[in-house]
Parts: sequence; C-alpha cells; structure tokens
Amino acid sequence: MLDTKPIKLSVGGIRYETTAATLTSVEGSMLATMFSGRWPLPLTSDGCILIDRNGEAFAFVLTYLRGNNDGLLPTDRNMLDQLRDEAAYFNLPGLLTQIDAHDMNSRRVVLVYYSLIPYQPSLEYTFTISQLRRERYSILAITIDHHYQLKQTARLLKLHLGSRVDDYQYSYTTFEDFGSQINIENGPFGPNFLLIKRGKMARNYIIQCALKSLEVYLKTGDFAVELSASLFEKELEQDFESFLEVNADIEGGLNWITVRNMIDQQAIVERILIPAVISVAQYFGLTKLAHCAKAYQAQLQPNC
Repeated sequence: MLDTKPIKLSVGGIRYETTAATLTSVEGSMLATMFSGRWPLPLTSDGCILIDRNGEAFAFVLTYLRGNNDGLLPTDRNMLDQLRDEAAYFNLPGLLTQIDAHDMNSRRVVLVYYSLIPYQPSLEYTFTISQLRRERYSILAITIDHHYQLKQTARLLKLHLGSRVDDYQYSYTTFEDFGSQINIENGPFGPNFLLIKRGKMARNYIIQCALKSLEVYLKTGDFAVELSASLFEKELEQDFESFLEVNADIEGGLNWITVRNMIDQQAIVERILIPAVISVAQYFGLTKLAHCAKAYQAQLQPNC
C-alpha cells in the first residue's frame, strides 16, 4: 500500500511537503533508499527531514517524481546544469534522459575545420550541445552557450575552426586563429628540424589526428589517439619536396632518406601527436582532456 502520509522536507533551506509514495516512486534511486524506512534520517529543529542538496533544483526533481514524464524543465542554462547534478546524485536516469533531450543540450552542432592547405575540403564533426559541454566551464562550452542564445531559431549550429569561412549563414568565427595557435612539436627530429613548423601538410595531418582525439573525448569521455605513420610520412615528404624547391640546403644537409628513417610510430604519437592534443585541449580550455593526454603520454614514457 502506498504511503500517502505527508512528509515535510527541508532541502537546502527550502521547505517542501510531499509523500513517501512520491519520494520512493523511482525504484533504485537514492530517495527510494532514503525513504524506505530502513535508515534514520536527520531532522531540523522543527521536525522537517533534512536533505543537504540544492533546494531550488529539488522543485524540478519533485515535479518529475510526481509523474510528469513530459517534464517541466528549467529554461535557464545554469539551473538546467544544477538539475543535472541533482538527477545524477539522486540516481534518476529517466530525469537525466529528459535533460539530455532538452533543446539546450540536444541541438546539433557542426564543428568545421578549415584545412591549412588551400582549396582542400573542410572537415566536419557533428556533436550535440551536451557533448560540446562535457567540461562545463571550458571555453568551448561557454562559446556554444553564447552561440545558442544568438541562434535559438537555427536548427543547426556551426562553429568554425580556421580562417577560411565560406558560409556565413550560421557561422561564428571565434576560433578563426585555431590552426595557427596549435603547437606542433619537432618530436624525434630534433630542435633544429623546423620542417614540421614551416610546412603545412604534416602539420595539417597532425591537427586532424588531434581533432579525432577531441571528437572521441567529447562524445564518450574516453581518451584515444589514432595516427598512421605511413600517412604522416607521405605528408612530410610533400613538405620536404616543397621546401627543397626554394631552399637548396635543408636542415643542415639532411636528405629525405635520413628523415624517413627517423619516422617511428610510437615516437610520432608520443612526441608530436600527444603534445598537439594537449595544445588543442588548452586552446579550448579542456583541462580534463589535457590531463588525460598527459597521463597517456606518461604511460608511453615509463621512465618519466
């Protein structure tokens, strides 16, 4: 039999009145456990059950528990984020699903990367707003929130990485300096080997690989790297040949055979790609991604 006796709560200093039937309506939730009758609960001086959580967001939690499956969700970004925290804390997966489906989280966003190579097609990475906001206080999250406010009626949002913008209909060019700001190290080639910094082909390929790591992280929370040594070699060779056309002597007399022999899959990943991923993370203010990349790099360097 459902317990419909009134229960008075004090949640973060805000008073609510509900029933045990409502509070235990989601099986397996923390509230169902708390109000199962098996555990003593703290009381305020006037006899209310004390729950030390966000009092304002709890109003939306109660609305959900009372059976409003369509949800009455906040229209304010900060409150929606706070409600997500409470839904996760109280283990309410249905409410989390509703929050994820909210337009402020589910709207599609295309991240467009304009290649460093003239006339090369751009690359597009499709996300939801929620995915781009994996790190809530990152520059990327702040930018997409601002862009959403500017383009609330647009079905598709676009953020551009690079300076070549051809479609201004939904464009927002905050990241137009992206390509020039990403640091690409010389890696195993030594400090005097400037071809990677001067050339465009290998640099562009490394940035694309770093963006793939960014995509995986934003969509799944996992860290992964993917690089083809043969493709890197192909791009670097084109840079080498282009440089030779205007420079008779290159990098202290190095020839292509010598350079090619320096190409090693692990060394390229460890000393060029991972630093590039860290640079991308720092550019967007993604501190957790930068930490993951550094931890991954440390695993590749057991003596560090």
